[in-house]
Amino acid sequence: FTGRGLPALKLPPFQRPLIVGSGNAAVTGKILFKDTDAVFADESNYIQKLKAVPAIDGCILISASGGKHAPLIAKELQKRKNLTYLFISHDLGVIGSICDRVIVMQEGKFVESGLCEDIFKNPRHEYTKTLLASALL
Repeated sequence: FTGRGLPALKLPPFQRPLIVGSGNAAVTGKILFKDTDAVFADESNYIQKLKAVPAIDGCILISASGGKHAPLIAKELQKRKNLTYLFISHDLGVIGSICDRVIVMQEGKFVESGLCEDIFKNPRHEYTKTLLASALL
């Protein structure tokens, strides 16, 4: 983000989101949501935070690895609170398994968005085509 700055993210209008991430993903979450009333958690304490703060109205999962904990956390959050969540990852296989919609970014800019099924079957942007060709879906 040093040279280009933060990408402009149009997020759902969460009043008090739960931001889940660890390591670099947690740092990214704290940078992106520093001016919000967000609750920050990692894989080990997100359930406790969810129980302790009843006003949580959405969840944002930030995952560098994608396949480790994020799919399990997403499914658990849906089961517990039926929350809307935003999942940030580079792992298209995981995105396809837990998300309804996808936004593809290249160098901090949005290049394509839509339903996962539509984007994965018929990508329009060259970068999306390259990502899908290199992914193990």
